[in-house]
Amino acid sequence: MSEVEAVSFNSSPLLRSIKLFDEFSDNKKLGKNLKNLAFHLEFRSDNKTLEEKEIDENFNAIVQALNKKFKAKLRLKFDQEKGR
Repeated sequence: MSEVEAVSFNSSPLLRSIKLFDEFSDNKKLGKNLKNLAFHLEFRSDNKTLEEKEIDENFNAIVQALNKKFKAKLRLKFDQEKGR
């Protein structure tokens, strides 16, 4: 298990699966030593149907934990900061 997966699973009790499906590196577009990673996340509860709010809260908890550990950002936020 990668560190990204471990941090993600530790950040959300509802996360059942995380799979990397795309990786992009370009020093000119992204910056030196930066990568754009895309993941498929599956959230599930054994007890009930999840509501959008619960999924959003868990997703945001994962993003915050990844930001804290790796300084990771959502692509949209990264693009906005770069003026794209």
